[in-house]
Amino acid sequence: MKSLLFSFFILLQLPLSALPAAEPHVAITGNDASPGTPAAPLRTIQRAADLAQPGDTVTVHAGVYRERINPPRGGESDTKRIVYQAASGEQVVITGSEAVKKWEKVQDGVWKATIPKPSLAASIPLPSH
Repeated sequence: MKSLLFSFFILLQLPLSALPAAEPHVAITGNDASPGTPAAPLRTIQRAADLAQPGDTVTVHAGVYRERINPPRGGESDTKRIVYQAASGEQVVITGSEAVKKWEKVQDGVWKATIPKPSLAASIPLPSH
């Protein structure tokens, strides 16, 4: 029992930098309540950014992600930063624009749609590793 307690105490004394880097996964079919594994990915890049720590690599799987991402941290140095990457061979698009839906025909050749709020129209492809 003393050995187990001593081992636990030693683990508590290790700096966070000694922990192995994580690789949270994100997919459009994911859920932000998931652990972020390849089998149970997160849904949003923002959730992965919130969880990521210096040294981690966030892997984003194929799809169009319509979200604003504001990472709370970027890393500690050039060698211990947070990296965001597309999954190998998969195409990822991050866009601040919204999909316009519910078009209404006004007359021949004229259609209209109501957009609920202003959006920034910027698309950034995320390169794969």
